Order: sequence, then structure tokens, then C-alpha cells
Amino acid sequence: MTDTGSGYLEVDVTALTRRLADPAFFLTQDFHSLLRTLRHQSPVHWCQPWPQRGFWAVTRQADMRTIADQPMLYSNEIAGNIIPADPDAFRHYPDEQGYGAVLSNVDPPLHTALRGVYSRFFSGPRIAKHEGLCQLLTDQIFDEMVGRAGFDFVMDVAAHLPARLICRLLGVPAKDWPYITRYANSFASFSDPSLQLGATPADTFRIAKDKTFAYVEELVNRRRAAPEDDLASVAATAEVDGARLGHREAAWIAWSLLAAGFETSRNIMSGGLLALIEHPGQDTMLRADPSLLQGAVEEMVRWTTPATALLRVATAGTELGGQAIKADDWLVMFLDSANRDEAVFSEPYRFDIRRRPNPYLSFGHGIHNCIGRMLALLEARVMIRTIIARFESVTVAGPLEWSASSIAKGVKRMPIRVQRRAGNGE
Repeated sequence: MTDTGSGYLEVDVTALTRRLADPAFFLTQDFHSLLRTLRHQSPVHWCQPWPQRGFWAVTRQADMRTIADQPMLYSNEIAGNIIPADPDAFRHYPDEQGYGAVLSNVDPPLHTALRGVYSRFFSGPRIAKHEGLCQLLTDQIFDEMVGRAGFDFVMDVAAHLPARLICRLLGVPAKDWPYITRYANSFASFSDPSLQLGATPADTFRIAKDKTFAYVEELVNRRRAAPEDDLASVAATAEVDGARLGHREAAWIAWSLLAAGFETSRNIMSGGLLALIEHPGQDTMLRADPSLLQGAVEEMVRWTTPATALLRVATAGTELGGQAIKADDWLVMFLDSANRDEAVFSEPYRFDIRRRPNPYLSFGHGIHNCIGRMLALLEARVMIRTIIARFESVTVAGPLEWSASSIAKGVKRMPIRVQRRAGNGE
């Protein structure tokens, strides 16, 4: 690794691009140095991380927007939308992966129809109605921490809010929340050694998906017979083009809501709090002016970039970033690079809660932008607001541990020490 004199480190591109399907690599400084080098030198770059398959690494935000704006040319359905643990899984397990059924793994025109079903769950006004419930659950979680000067923010707090909220909204009984949380966490972080359920990460991914899907499928079946006021019932009775969805299609909708509700929000909250701790001037500014909260949360989303990368498959020959793309070529958009793109952001390596504009791609772009983004932003906003209200100060009290998969990445363990405000449990 050498200093080019132009403000970024030049790396051994050939060696490092072979590691671009390895989640452990995403937690290294070499990963970020590689993305920066590729942005400047080869923004659409061919990589060969597996002997049998390669992909184009896309590192400029403009090229990612080009891909996202052409969903029929760049397919989500052929091989899914994440870097797989097994590059041949899309051939061997298409039904098990939800290709053609899960919103993130389906192309238009079916995507357009399904998006309409999902949108009823996640419209801005509907999500806003859940703010009171979100605040109630957040307060309950922090009340459980009363009497403790220190705790693990990730495992004791941040992991619980999205899990409890999405389970509550789906209609999962409280007694089953630990079961769902266990397998949903293994699904989202299938490469984490501490969350393995099988002999390989690919096995863990399938086992965790099968366990959670089986549970949700049974829940949806019960709601088809006796609907209640929850999202499982909405999925169970959903219609597309005037026809009720089949039993398995309805189960995939409910499962998608569950799977999307865990890791991203947890990582925004944990990484966002860590950013405030590491940038005390920004923390002071936010505490002095609560009107900055929404912008602060948006900057936390950019800064943490909780999702790792997005996969697409070219359906025809085309050109992107000066490279000839062939039909069936894979392309992987690295979102960290989009959110640090010097052509888009002024001082992209600075955490700035006053940043305007802030066109990050953490939730994707185009028709496949994350449909649960409003819920994730609500959870993060309520969490940070509650921390400021309850605690005079928060400090890191021990070593941090990190986790990454091809789905998400973030802090796995973050011991903190808090100084409570008067009247908040001490």
C-alpha cells in the first residue's frame, strides 16, 4: 500500500479484489482503501473472488444510480440481491431463496404489483402512527437497564428494539420473540462465527431462513383462517390484481418484513451512537439543538452504511463506466463507496450532522429502494432522542467487536457506561 500523494492510498488491486466476497474483509481498512482506489482508477472493475465466478465491482454513486434506474436491464430476480455465501446457490436453491417471490428478489412487472402490497405497510403516514409504540418499547428496554451503570448497548438495547417492534407489528406472541430473534440474527449475520447453525456460513443462511420462514408461514396460515389486526393478517389477505395471493406468496411477504426488520436498524443505532461518542463536538451540538435530530439520523445512516452491497445481473449486453458488460454478468454495488464518493459529498470522511444535502445510498435507489427505510429511520430517531433525554453522557467502556456479512455489517458488542439524568433511574 502506497501513498499516491493525491489524498488516498493506492493498494494492490488484484490481490484485494479477490477478497470482495469475504465478509471479514469488509471490516478492514484495506477494504475502504480498495474502494477509494477503485473509485479513482477503475470504478467498474472486474473481480474474481471465486474460481467459478466473478463480478463487476461498482464503486461510483453515479454508476449505481444508473443501474438502479434500469431494473429490467439489471435484474434482482436472477441471482438475488446480495453477494451469496455460495455463488451457485441461485441455480440450486431458487425457490428456497425466494427468487420471484420476495420483493427484493423480483423484477417488474410482478415487482410493481407486490410493491403496492408492501407500500400499504410502510407508507410514511402509517409508519408515523407507530411512533408511540416505538417509544413505549424503547422506554421498556431502557427501564430494564435501570440500576446498571454500564451495559452492552448492542445486545442489551439496540438489538431488542427492531426485534420487538417488528414482532409486535407482525403479531408474533411475546413468548416467541427470543426464538425469532435467534434465527433472524443468524440469517442477517450468517458469516459471524458466534452465530453459526451449520458447518458453513451457507448452511447457516439456509437453516436460519428455513426456521424463520416455517414459523412465519404457520403464522400466516392461522391468520388466513382468522385475521387479526397485525401485519401477518395483512399479508395473509393481500391481493394482487384483484386475486388473493397464494399461501406461499403471502408467507414470503410476511417473512420479508421480518427479515428486513432486524440488522439494518440495529446497526444504524449502534453505529450512530458510536459516531456521537467519537465526535463529541457533534454530540454537544445535537444535545443543544434537538431540531438537528432528523438530519443527525440521516448522517448516521450515511456514516454507518449498514447494508454491505447490492447484486444485480445484466440481462443484455450494455456499457457501464467505460466497460463492456455482457449478458449474465454479475455486478455488485458497494454502498460504502457510494456514501464516500468525493464527486457527491464534500468532505465525505467527516461525520457532520448538519450535512445538506445528504444523498446517501444506504437504502438503495430506484424501485428497489428499501421499503422499510421509514421504519428504520423512526427507530433510530426514537432511540437517539431517548438516549439524549435519559443520559447526561455515554462513553465506551470496553473493546468493540464487529460483525459483517454480505447482507449487513456493524458493531456486534459495544460496552458503554452512562451517566443518568436526575429522575431517570438513579
